[in-house]
Amino acid sequence: MATAASSPESFFQYTSGRWLHDQEHNEVLRYRRFDIDALKDSITRSTGAYGVMDMSKIAKGRCNKVQLTDGHRAVIARIPMPFAGPPYLATASEVATTTFLRNRLGLTQVPRVITWSSRASSTPVGAEFIVMDVADGIELAGVWDTLIMHQKFILVREWVKFEERVIHAFSSKGGYGSLYLRKGLSANVARDIFLVDADQLDEEYVLEPSVHMQAYWDEKYDPDVPSYLKSLTDCDRDWIRKYAERPTREYVAPWELPGHLQIPEEHLRLLDLYDKIAKYFIPTDERLLRPSMTLLDSNPYNIFLSREALLHDGSIEITAVIDWQHTSILPLYLTAHVPRFIENSIANDGQDEGEFMKEKNYLRKAYHTLYFDTNYDVVCASALSVGINPPMAKMLPLAAQGCWHAGYADLRKDLIRAALGWQNVAPGTECPIAAEGFTQQDLARAREDYVIWHTAESAMVLLSTTIMMLLYRPI
Repeated sequence: MATAASSPESFFQYTSGRWLHDQEHNEVLRYRRFDIDALKDSITRSTGAYGVMDMSKIAKGRCNKVQLTDGHRAVIARIPMPFAGPPYLATASEVATTTFLRNRLGLTQVPRVITWSSRASSTPVGAEFIVMDVADGIELAGVWDTLIMHQKFILVREWVKFEERVIHAFSSKGGYGSLYLRKGLSANVARDIFLVDADQLDEEYVLEPSVHMQAYWDEKYDPDVPSYLKSLTDCDRDWIRKYAERPTREYVAPWELPGHLQIPEEHLRLLDLYDKIAKYFIPTDERLLRPSMTLLDSNPYNIFLSREALLHDGSIEITAVIDWQHTSILPLYLTAHVPRFIENSIANDGQDEGEFMKEKNYLRKAYHTLYFDTNYDVVCASALSVGINPPMAKMLPLAAQGCWHAGYADLRKDLIRAALGWQNVAPGTECPIAAEGFTQQDLARAREDYVIWHTAESAMVLLSTTIMMLLYRPI
């Protein structure tokens, strides 16, 4: 939602809510000053408009988003917040990704980039920015609860049609990383990419460095799966060493973790153990390692539908897909997932929980079936893990990349399971972490900690949601 800003300063600030602790620190991480008049001038020059008649703040996401209009046309200006990562890389990669999807793949649902700058020092705006067309249509989040099951199935089908072109864009000849325009990246860090069915390298786009939020992956890593997995643990390891602290007070609130689960040295040790066995969980089927891109944040606020089609006859047409910031090309087995607009959906007020879960499971299976039975991508379907627990090959990297904040209990439990059942993992080999001497008692304690961790996590989600509803300020 776009709302008028009460003062110019509010354009630079995060104004969607508050924090229970470290309010000042969190505000600093989200504060980005820029020259408002220079931004207006840039938009006027690039669009041919007579001037900017109105400017309003859109309060959500990892960018300060500003909507500007000349009375006939509206555009969005995205200015990355400090916590969004290296601003040059984040901006340059987002521009390359969106232009690739729209211009090279012909996916017109991805908004057009009008003008941009990835160097704050080279623009009068004084900050990196991207000016794009406003997403056309109505947010899926605003109409999801009103859609009947048939419409939701059609939406899943339309999503698969859009997504499969993204997933199949790249050849196995290439590697992993994020997309950039070749002209904007120095040759010593750029790596060539190959599009599917293309024998020659792409002349316009290149790979490196990754801007994935959990692993800023630069030229020191080789373009292969083991290196990507190592970058995940290195990123979390660096954060723990710089910022993690052992709690000092004894009292633990229901939404807090007990002290024995917040010992930085234990987290670091666990990441070291994972590094020793990570390679054994890389799929042997080369097709699952195919470089693949997808919209990881496929939540209903990033997908837009045609308002006219809905009002006319209830038909479903995807008109816009936004928020490609931090997109990376990764191994298929790690990117294949059920869309978040299905996976994270919640029951309507008063809806029977059993009926809701029946609906969600139907949509999950529909998504899987559309890939499997229609020959869109049988391999992608096999990596989805619909109806079963995800394999360790998928769960271990997820836990490792967020060990301190979310994954410690999961990672410890699964590492112990792997060690105790090593002959099922890599028959005929010695377990690299056998010296830890894990026992069934260790596994039992790890499972208890797993329950404690996720109980506290659920309590925190409930608390955060409640506070957000009470304090949310859409400015």
